[in-house]
Amino acid sequence: EKVIDIVLNGTFFCTNEVGRAMLARGSGRIINIVAAYAWTGGPGFAPSASAKAGLVALTRTLGVEWAKRGVLVNAIAPGAINTPQTEERLWPTPEIKNKLLKAIPLGRFGSEMDVACMILYLASPMGNYIAGEVLVVDGGWSLGKGAMEIMGEAIGDNFRMSALSAEIINFADGGCSRFERREVNAQHGDETPSLVPNRDGTWSVKSPNGR
Repeated sequence: EKVIDIVLNGTFFCTNEVGRAMLARGSGRIINIVAAYAWTGGPGFAPSASAKAGLVALTRTLGVEWAKRGVLVNAIAPGAINTPQTEERLWPTPEIKNKLLKAIPLGRFGSEMDVACMILYLASPMGNYIAGEVLVVDGGWSLGKGAMEIMGEAIGDNFRMSALSAEIINFADGGCSRFERREVNAQHGDETPSLVPNRDGTWSVKSPNGR
């Protein structure tokens, strides 16, 4: 709840307040910071990913609504940015760091300057024709596979499933969408459970012994 309040609700209220002044004068730039996992999610990231996904929707909605009034709303989605805080909390060991680097096509962590340069781009005249966009700055990380699972291992003891991958494919048919689970694989201790879809759209983990 605190994460949702800070990341999503806090940004909404702040944007609403500063937006009033920008709309009144007919110009302004709002640049939100989301995260690459807003689209993919990841183990241990439910509150943050949910909040960031909501922020993506807010950015795109206001980007459309406010552009005609001179206020450009965009966002940046950083990937694995190496800072003292992320190094301590997300990739605290050389093993996790090396595994994560292998999942980044560019082969390196991002820097604070990588993000700052993109903010400068959107805030400058070079970004005059960009509205409602979310620019990903992650070295190709979100296009790879396995990165979020690796970060999930660094979250701590609260995340017990050592590996989890699920692939959902969307098929369009006559304007209607249906979802098909193509591959679900998980490992939990010495057991190999499966993910079972519930009628309400959620998923449950079912072990071989039926629990």
